[in-house]
Amino acid sequence: MKNKELISSGNPFKAVIIFSLPSILAMLVNAIYNIVDKIFIGNFVSSYALAGLQVVNPLLFLSFSVMVMFGLGTASYASNKLGEGNTKEANKIFNNGLIYGSIIVIIIQIFFFIFQNNLLALGGAKEDNFEYASEYYRIIILGFLFQFISYFFTMNLRSEGRPIISMLAQITGCITNILLDALFIIVFKMGVFGAAFATLLGHFANFLVGLSFYLFSKNKVFSISIKDGLKFNGNILSQISSIGLSSAVLNISSSVSILVFNNVIKDYPNALSILAILSSLDQICILPCVGIRQGILPILGYNYGEKNYKRMFKIWGAGMVYGVIYGLLMCSMIMMFPTVFIDLFVDNESIEIVSEAAKICSYYQIGLIIISSNMNASAFYQATREKGKAVVLSMMRQFLFLVPLLYILDLSFGQSGVWMSTPISDFLSSISAIILFFFTYRRFKKTGYLNKRDLLLDLKENDRRSYT
Repeated sequence: MKNKELISSGNPFKAVIIFSLPSILAMLVNAIYNIVDKIFIGNFVSSYALAGLQVVNPLLFLSFSVMVMFGLGTASYASNKLGEGNTKEANKIFNNGLIYGSIIVIIIQIFFFIFQNNLLALGGAKEDNFEYASEYYRIIILGFLFQFISYFFTMNLRSEGRPIISMLAQITGCITNILLDALFIIVFKMGVFGAAFATLLGHFANFLVGLSFYLFSKNKVFSISIKDGLKFNGNILSQISSIGLSSAVLNISSSVSILVFNNVIKDYPNALSILAILSSLDQICILPCVGIRQGILPILGYNYGEKNYKRMFKIWGAGMVYGVIYGLLMCSMIMMFPTVFIDLFVDNESIEIVSEAAKICSYYQIGLIIISSNMNASAFYQATREKGKAVVLSMMRQFLFLVPLLYILDLSFGQSGVWMSTPISDFLSSISAIILFFFTYRRFKKTGYLNKRDLLLDLKENDRRSYT
């Protein structure tokens, strides 16, 4: 396995940088798919079209949750087996995750086509943005399978120590999307359809890079085998699903919270268009932190497989430092110079939208400065297979706290209260994660174990050895 020494014993700050930087860039690239569409549509189509994309967003998060569950779940579980030195089992995990994840994504595509109008109405579509939302939605659905497989490849490339190739695949897709957005929207005047088609082709380009590596590279750890993948293994799929569940729940929670957000604000003037801008700026702030989370996950999984628990805390700490530094820099820039960022998404005639969005940006992102504490703690529990804790942490920010706050603050303070619900939710979920992680660290200092289950398993193993 490439970078094995760095994973298990090297400088933790260097390890996090080496594995997270490609992941951070990949997450920013993923964000660019959506953000670039919004920039071109907001400037060259209309603010109603921008609102239409905001309607589609929660539905895309919902579908992406399944992709994340199989992609990250497979990568984390395979990392555990590589840490144990069991490459053959890791390859079985890779192929089961790829094949059965693809089958489920195809089923989701069919479901999304059949219930298109119902799902768009659920997303908060109104008469003035329904056609834009519908046009974008139909094309994006066609690319679900390519999106899943490309994401699956990039996650598993990192788990086998190939973060640079993973990053190159993402960048290829991103550049394809940007160039085609400009061509289709500005030159050919294809509007929302052009933005969606450019995104689809971007995912396809990403898919081709990953596929080429797994078909032709002589240095790969995993090998694609449809025959092996179709051999149903209930235990492997159960482990993949359970390990990836917290990441899936994170996306499901995001989907639900955006659905609620869309429906709470849809009758306020320009609110959906403003939320489309704010959510894009949120992505710029938060997705690098998600990238750090994804970068440290295979390192944590590998060291958990080696029972190198002290190393895991060092990796978590390094990830936390980088996350807070980035959050402080990026969020501060947006809060101090909001119009610089907002102007990217709207034309010169949307003065009212710019003015209102700028006021909200003065406080909207402040909770994201420490949000990495929640994300890295969730990755830690995901790697140690403490699924309950990982799932709860993943749900905190955008479901357990945000959804109730949206309704409470809307009833109490109206539109201004709605916008305040996000930073309050970010702060509460971050503090909760820090408290939970403190108790885990205290257990480790007292017992040398991360949880009661590992302690009991070791005791049983020692008893068995003594008996034999």
